[in-house]
Amino acid sequence: MSDLSLYIWGDRSQKCQANTLVIANGRKTETTMRIPTIHGYIDRRILINFTADPKSVEKIIPFPFRPKIYKDKAIVGICLIRLKHIKPKGLPDFIGVNSENGAHRIAVEWDENGETKSGVYIPRRDTSLKLNTLVG
Repeated sequence: MSDLSLYIWGDRSQKCQANTLVIANGRKTETTMRIPTIHGYIDRRILINFTADPKSVEKIIPFPFRPKIYKDKAIVGICLIRLKHIKPKGLPDFIGVNSENGAHRIAVEWDENGETKSGVYIPRRDTSLKLNTLVG
């Protein structure tokens, strides 16, 4: 089990605020959100990647994304992760919650300011913990 602080939607230099790119109905909007620092343990992480027909993948990703292509195939996958003792940083472990989670992932590219960017689009997430679905 590895002990790490999880900075959700942020990084170590932005513990309280994170800029997030929101794409809705094909329109890009930047928003700033206050996000608490979360601490817990990643008990297990399994990442399974495989390839798929790019035309099929194009149907499920929104504009401005396009599938990242490797050897004429789109790269897709699922990440399965078990989290333990997830809680606001500074509180004792027994207060934390545990969950099994899965994220369906698609490697994507998009053009921004004349530059090709790459990332991961997640069309679906599943969790064993009802709290996760309520807080996102």
